[in-house]
Amino acid sequence: MGPLIAFSAGVVAAHLQPLPLLAAVVLGASSCLACVFAATWRIPGAFGVGVAWAALAIGLAPVSEQGRPPCEAGVSVLLAVEGLPVREGESLRFEGRLLEAASCGLARGDRVRLGWTAPEVPLLRPGQHWRVAARIDQPRAHANAFVFDYERWLARHRIAATGYVTGGFLEVDERDAVDAWRWGLREQVRELGLVRSGAILALSTGDTALVSTEAWRLLRETATVHLLVISGLHVGMFAVLGMALGNGLARLLPMTRRCRARAVGGVVALAAVVGYATVAGWTLPVTRAALMAGTGVLAATVGRRVRASGAFALALAVLLAFDPLVVLETGFWLSFGAVGVLIAYFAPRVPRRQAASSPAPWAALRLRATDLIVAQLVVAVAFAPMLGVFVGHVHPLAPVVNLVLIPMVAMVAAPLSVLGVLMLGIEPNVAGPILGAADGTLEAVMWIVNAAAALDGLAAATRVVAPYGAIVLALAFLLPWSRVARAALALGALAALTRQEAPATGAFDVTVLDVGQGAATVVRTRHHVLLHDTGPRYPTGFDVGEAVVVPHVLRAHGGRVTELVLSHADIDHVGGTGAVMRLLDVRGVALGEPVPGVVGHRCRAGDAWLWDGVRFRVLWPASGLAGNDASCVVEVDDGTSRVVLAGDIERAAERRVAVDRATLLVVPHHGSRTSSTASFVRRTCPRFAVVSAGFRNHFGHPHREVVERYRSVGAHVLTTGDVGAIRWRSAAPGFVVVGRDDWRYWRADARPGFSERIVRGGDRRGSCAGR
Repeated sequence: MGPLIAFSAGVVAAHLQPLPLLAAVVLGASSCLACVFAATWRIPGAFGVGVAWAALAIGLAPVSEQGRPPCEAGVSVLLAVEGLPVREGESLRFEGRLLEAASCGLARGDRVRLGWTAPEVPLLRPGQHWRVAARIDQPRAHANAFVFDYERWLARHRIAATGYVTGGFLEVDERDAVDAWRWGLREQVRELGLVRSGAILALSTGDTALVSTEAWRLLRETATVHLLVISGLHVGMFAVLGMALGNGLARLLPMTRRCRARAVGGVVALAAVVGYATVAGWTLPVTRAALMAGTGVLAATVGRRVRASGAFALALAVLLAFDPLVVLETGFWLSFGAVGVLIAYFAPRVPRRQAASSPAPWAALRLRATDLIVAQLVVAVAFAPMLGVFVGHVHPLAPVVNLVLIPMVAMVAAPLSVLGVLMLGIEPNVAGPILGAADGTLEAVMWIVNAAAALDGLAAATRVVAPYGAIVLALAFLLPWSRVARAALALGALAALTRQEAPATGAFDVTVLDVGQGAATVVRTRHHVLLHDTGPRYPTGFDVGEAVVVPHVLRAHGGRVTELVLSHADIDHVGGTGAVMRLLDVRGVALGEPVPGVVGHRCRAGDAWLWDGVRFRVLWPASGLAGNDASCVVEVDDGTSRVVLAGDIERAAERRVAVDRATLLVVPHHGSRTSSTASFVRRTCPRFAVVSAGFRNHFGHPHREVVERYRSVGAHVLTTGDVGAIRWRSAAPGFVVVGRDDWRYWRADARPGFSERIVRGGDRRGSCAGR
C-alpha cells in the first residue's frame, strides 16, 4: 500500500510547481529504474513516478498561450457534440470536439465549450456533427480569492477554448448511444412534471442539469451536497444484485453449471458495476466507488480477503494514473477524503468485532445505529478544516441533518429513483408511481435542508495551501503511529496551514474584485466591511454579484457588510445588488442616485465616520446630479495611507471634487477618456492606479492616453481584467497582491518564479513626486 500512496502523493505534488517535459521524462525513467532494481527505493521511486506522470499530463493539457488572438466572429468550425447540452433560459450551453483544425491555434480533437443564444435554438443531441459559425477565444474567467475558479474547471476538463455560436446547421446526425439515451431519459423525466426531477436524475444517472441553482446553494450551505451525488451505496447495490444474479444463473443454466458460482457471480457483478458507471457518466464519485467495488468483487471471486484501506489506496492510485488532472476537482478531495477518514477510523475496529462473539439481533441493530452516528461525527470533525477551505463555512447542524437525511436518501429516494428510471423503458405506467414516491421523499429532504439553512453557518475566513496540506495528510497516514496520533497530526497540519486574516486596529485592507466590465471593491477594517458597488449582471442571466461578490465576502469576511455603497445606478455597478442583499448580512445602504428596488440613504459630500481607527469620508456627490457624475466617491484614510474609490465620475465632477493625493486610486469610469483629466491625475498622484475593467472589453478601457497620464506621475497602473483581483494593505502600502498567481499553471498568463504575484508600487519619479 505504501508505493500506491507515495505515487498518489507524487501526482498531487506535481501540481504545486509542474516540471518541464524533459525533466519529467528523466525523473520518470530514473524513478522506474529505482522501483525495479532497488526494493528500498520503491516508495521514493513511486513518488517520483507520480510526479513525472502528472507533469507529463500537465504539460500536454490544452492550456492556452497568453495573448492568443480570438477567432473572428463567423469563423466556421465542424464539431461533434459531447456530453449532455444544458439549456439555461433561452440559451444552450454545450461542449464539442473539433473534427477539423480551426484558426487561432485550435487543432483537430480539441474540446471547446460554447453557448448558443437565439430566438429559436436548435435541438442539439450528443454525437451529432454541427457546422457552426462561432467566436472562439482562449479560456479566461474572473480571478478572485475564495471564488469558484472557472479556468481551473476548464483545464481539468481539458477544454481548449470557449465562446458562443452565431449560427449553424446539422451536418451529420450521428448519435452517441449512452449520452443519447441519457438525454432522452432527461426529456422523459422532465415531461412527468415532478417537483424534484433534477434530484431524481442526479441520483439515478448523475445528470444534474435540472437541479436548480437555489437547491445547490442550500445543499452547499448545509454541507449536504453529497446527498445528490451517486455514491458507493448505489454502485455497491448494483454489485450485490449482480453477484446474486450471477449465482442464480450458475445454478439454473446448464452452460454455467460447470463454472464456479462465485466466478459467474463475480463476472456478472463486474458487468453490472461497469454498466451502471457508464450510464452514470463515470463521474468522480462513481469512478471511485466503481474501483473500490470492483476490487472487492475481484477479491471475493478469487477467494481472497482485501482490506478496505488497500482497496482505497488502489482506487486512488488507479484514478490518478488514468486522470492526473482530477486533482484540480474539489470533489476529488471531498470524495476520497470522506472515505479515507471513515476507513482510518473504522477499519481497526473490524478485526476486534469479528473476534468477539456475534451480538444478538437487537444489539447488532444498536451497533449499526451507533456506527452511523459516530460516522457522522467523525466526518464532521475531521472535515471541518477542509470544508472551511473548499466551501467557505461549516454548518453546525450538518452532522444532525446528515444523520436524518442519509437514510432517507440512501434507503428510500435513491433506490426508488434508480428503479423508476429503469422502469421508464420497460413499463412507463409502473414507473410513474415509483418516481412519484421518490419525488415526495426528495421534497421532504429539501424541506429539511431549507429549514436547516435558516441557521447561518460558521464562516471560515481562512486561506490554506491545500496541496501542501494534502501531502501532509498522505504522509501522516504512512507514519507508524497510532490512529489517534496520525489524526491529530493531520488536523494540526491543516490548522497550521490555515490562518485568519484581519487588519489590526487602525489599519485597513482594500480588495478590488475582478468582476469583468464593472466594479466591486471591498474595504475591511478590524471589525467592519464596506462594499463599494456589486458588479454587473448580464442579459444572459449571469450575475457577477452572486458568482463573485457574495462568495468572496462570505469566505473572506464572514458574510457581513456593515455598509453597502452603490455609487450610481448603472447596471455594471449595481447588477449584483439583488444577490448581495439576499445572501449577505447587509446592515446599511448608501446610494449615489436612486436604484430601483433598493432602499437606502443618499450619499452626500461631507459625510464621515470612523471605524476601528480608520476614517471614511464621502467626497462626492453634490446635490441635484444624476448619471455618472452622481457617483458616490469615498475616501478611506488611516493617517498614513489614503485610498479613493472614484466610481464613474467624469470631467465635470473631477474638477469640483475635493480629492487629495492617494496611495491607491480606483480609476474613475474604468479608465475611459471621459474621465481622469490631467488635473485630477496630478491632484491624486496615486502610487497605484487600479482600473476595474474586463479583459479585451469592447469599450477599449483603459484608454491608452489615460494609462500614459497616470504613468507620467509615477503611478503603477493595474487592470483587473489583466491581473485579476487586486489586494492592497495599509500595513504594506508599497505592494499589492494580484489574483493571477503563477503556480496556477492553468492560468494562460501565469508568470513563473513567485508563489504569489506581488507588485511593487510606482517609482514616484513623475511630475508630482515630492509634492
